Amino acid sequence: MVRKYKLIFAINSLFGGGAERVISNLGNYFYKKGFDVTMVCLNEAKPAYHLEKGIKIISLVTNIRNQSFF
Repeated sequence: MVRKYKLIFAINSLFGGGAERVISNLGNYFYKKGFDVTMVCLNEAKPAYHLEKGIKIISLVTNIRNQSFF
């Protein structure tokens, strides 16, 4: 049985900036290595940098408005 590790990155937003770029690069790297990657954003979650299609993005602001989590 292959165990798939899960990673969750938490960040304020995915708008452009240095931390956002680093998080995007790390997420893409680990996703390509077989990890299940989720980005949790405290604000709106529209990414400024490329993210692989399989990376999940969760915006806490949107989920609070819709009252649904994960």
